[in-house]
Amino acid sequence: MSTIACISMLIPAFYIKERDYIDSKPSDTMPFKSLVKTFSNSQFRRFVYSDVIYFFALTLFQTGLAFYETKLMEIEDTWTFVLTATMTFISVLLYPIVNLLAKKIGKKPLIIFGFFAYCCVFGITTMCGTGIQWGFLIAVSAAIPMAILGILPQACVADVAELTRLETGEDRSGMFFAARTFAFKMGQALAMVIFTSVTVSQTKESYRMTALIAFICCFIGACIFFAFNEKQILSKIKQLKGSDNI
Repeated sequence: MSTIACISMLIPAFYIKERDYIDSKPSDTMPFKSLVKTFSNSQFRRFVYSDVIYFFALTLFQTGLAFYETKLMEIEDTWTFVLTATMTFISVLLYPIVNLLAKKIGKKPLIIFGFFAYCCVFGITTMCGTGIQWGFLIAVSAAIPMAILGILPQACVADVAELTRLETGEDRSGMFFAARTFAFKMGQALAMVIFTSVTVSQTKESYRMTALIAFICCFIGACIFFAFNEKQILSKIKQLKGSDNI
C-alpha cells in the first residue's frame, strides 16, 4: 500500500509539465509578508473560515466511517471497501454535472448546497440503525456533496487570487493555495485529536457523538459561507479584464 501511494504521488510530480500552464515570475514580497497580505483579504478569510470548519467535520466523518459501519450498522468490515468504492464512483460520475451547474447557477449556491447535503449525511449517521441499507444510504448521499466540494472550493480560491492579481499587479496565487492548504490541514489535525478524545470509551454513543459534532460544524461552515461574495468577485474580475483590453 505504501509503495502504491508513493508511485501515485510521484506520477503527477513528474508527468505534469507545469511550464505549459503557467507563466511563473519571481515575487519580490517576502514569504511571511505575502502570507499576511493573503489573510488580509476579507473574501479569502470568509472562505477559509468555512473551509477549515468543513474539513474538520469531513475528517471526523471519514475517520469514523469504518467504525460507523461496524459498530453502529453492525455490518462486516469487508463491506467497507464496497461502500467507499460506491461513494467514490458515484461522486466521479457527478463531476461533469457539477461543472455544468456551476457555470449556470454559480459556485456559491452549489457549495452551500454541498454543505447542507453533508449535514444531512452526518445527521443520518447520527441516527442510523443496523443493516447494510444504512451503509448504502450514506454512501450514495455522501457522493453528491463529495463531488461538489471536491471541485468548486479550489475554483473559489483561484477567483480570489485572480482578482488580487488584477488589483495589485502581483501574482500571489501560490500563496493563496498554500494558505488554504495550511488552514484546512489544521482543521484535519484538530479533527483527529477530537475524534480520538471523544471515542476513547469506544461505545456506540461516542461514535454517534462524533457524527453529531460533524453535523453541527458543517452547518456552521455553511452559514459562514453565505458571507462569501462570489458575484462581487466575478464582476470585478470582468470589469478589470475589460479595462485591460481597452
